[in-house]
Amino acid sequence: MRKMDNNQTSVLLLSTFHMGRSSDQHQLQLDLSSPERQDEIRRINKSLATFQPTHICVEVSPHYQATLDLDFQDYCRAPATHRSDFDGEILLLAYEIARQCGLTKLQGINAPLAYDYAAIQQLAAEQHNEIFLSTFQNLISELLNTSRGIAREGTLADLLHYYNSPEILDHLINLNADLLAGVNSPEAYEGADTAAIYYQRNLRIFANLQRLPLQPHDRVLIIMGGSHIAFLQQFISRSGRFQLADIFPYLDL
Repeated sequence: MRKMDNNQTSVLLLSTFHMGRSSDQHQLQLDLSSPERQDEIRRINKSLATFQPTHICVEVSPHYQATLDLDFQDYCRAPATHRSDFDGEILLLAYEIARQCGLTKLQGINAPLAYDYAAIQQLAAEQHNEIFLSTFQNLISELLNTSRGIAREGTLADLLHYYNSPEILDHLINLNADLLAGVNSPEAYEGADTAAIYYQRNLRIFANLQRLPLQPHDRVLIIMGGSHIAFLQQFISRSGRFQLADIFPYLDL
């Protein structure tokens, strides 16, 4: 990690499983509606708010920024009863942290692109590519089984600790991109091209971050799915423009 520079904008990255609806092929299903889970969410939000972000970025396309702005304004008027199209971690975490910090809006920086992981898995099966198939399945099983175990025995903060660990962030890059580069037909680069699309998506997310009117004194909290945070961590650490803050003190509840 780079030494702190007064000309760099501080960024805090929170990797999370999707807490609501998602198009992800593999995801953790977890009921967060119980009083105990709701209390855990309140404590996490209170802790993250102490970072005092001046901007909060979420997994929404800039195309929907105006809709996000109106929805967040409605939330601020009636947090307890608000029903949002932006559910999951955006509603449960980002909205409330932004409200506590007195922010008037959140920033959508997502950059959706189309890719077909199922087709790559099918090609691997047809080619009997056991290296890819076994590695892919083992990583998925490890991630989901460990997540479910932590969810049963631990707290939501424990689960977020796991999702932000260097090992898991590295696994997520491998699962969503690098591993696919080994699945190609003799005349094409199906897996490599699919991996490249995912790199492209995350580079566009990073570009959207850099389009924001940020100043060195700003403090940016980014709450997104784990694979996006994994890429952003690498891009940001090398950028020279930003300084990464340590997420773990905010999860030690």
